[in-house]
Amino acid sequence: MSNLIKAVKTAERCQRNWDYSIPIPDEDIKTLVEVATTMPTKQNRKFYELIVSSNPEFNKICYTHAVDPYNSHFVNREIHRNTQANAPLIMMWRTTDQTEVEASDMFKDDYMKNYYTSVGVSSGATVLTANALGYRTGYCNCINDDTLMDELEEKFDIMADNGAPVRDSMIVGIGMPDTNFDRTECVVDGKVGFTAETIDKNIDVTYITKDM
Repeated sequence: MSNLIKAVKTAERCQRNWDYSIPIPDEDIKTLVEVATTMPTKQNRKFYELIVSSNPEFNKICYTHAVDPYNSHFVNREIHRNTQANAPLIMMWRTTDQTEVEASDMFKDDYMKNYYTSVGVSSGATVLTANALGYRTGYCNCINDDTLMDELEEKFDIMADNGAPVRDSMIVGIGMPDTNFDRTECVVDGKVGFTAETIDKNIDVTYITKDM
C-alpha cells in the first residue's frame, strides 16, 4: 500500500483523543496553513477565513461549543462526543465578508455554495497532508457558531461579526493520538466520557473508459 493511500485510510477515520505531550512543530503548522490557503477556489476568490490555534484554552472553548443542544448525544453530558475539537492544533474555516467577495464577482455566484465547496477542497487537502505527516485528524461541523464566536471575541479579540452572511464554521482537530485509548473514545483529562460509533461507507463509482 502506498504512503498516500495509508494517509487516506487514516484521514477517513475521526480521531477523538490526543497526546498533548507531543507538540506540533511550527514548520508542520506552516505547511498545513500553506496547503489550506493555497487550494483552488472559484476564480481564486476568498470565500473563507482561517483561524489556527495551538492555544489549549482556545481549543477547549471550541470543544465546549461543539455541540448540538437538540441532540441527545450532547444533553447533560460532562464529556461529549466532539473531542476532536479539543486537539493540540485546531484549524477553523469560517465564513468571510460576503460583500467583499461579491464585489469581485462579475457572475454573482451563490456565496454559500462556493463557501462550502472551497472549505471542502481546502480542508480535505489539509487533512490528507496532516495524515501524510504522521498526525491524526478529526472533522467537526457540529458547532454552536453564535455562542462560540461571541466567547472568542470576548476572550481572544476575534471579531464575531466579520460581515459574513451567516456565522458558519468548521473545525479540524490535528495531533498525535493518545495510544492508551481507541480512536473512538472521547477523552477529557484522561477520562473516557463517551465512545463514538464507527461506520463504514461504500461509494458507488462508475468508470467511463475510452473503449465504451
